[in-house]
Amino acid sequence: MRFGLAMESVDRAGMSMALYPALRELKASGTVDRLLDNVVSASAEGYSFPTNLDRDQPIGGLAPPSQAELVRQALAENWPADRLQQTLTEQDHRRRTS
Repeated sequence: MRFGLAMESVDRAGMSMALYPALRELKASGTVDRLLDNVVSASAEGYSFPTNLDRDQPIGGLAPPSQAELVRQALAENWPADRLQQTLTEQDHRRRTS
């Protein structure tokens, strides 16, 4: 269970984008999904908050999708890297408070 966020600032979207091409290659080569998921969990933000719920509404659940959920979806659906980059940029914009 997660009770708070670290005070350090880490560019998790940048890490996710740097790792994504390698993750796609590993998935295509048959790497076990559990191992890929471990990398996503260690690099992408798995917590949906803080966010601006006026712009980032939780559709189909109690919270909007996390960055990690978007990376997992991109891997599952074999998105090109530019689509993931655009999706993460749009998510970042929605999460801003002003």
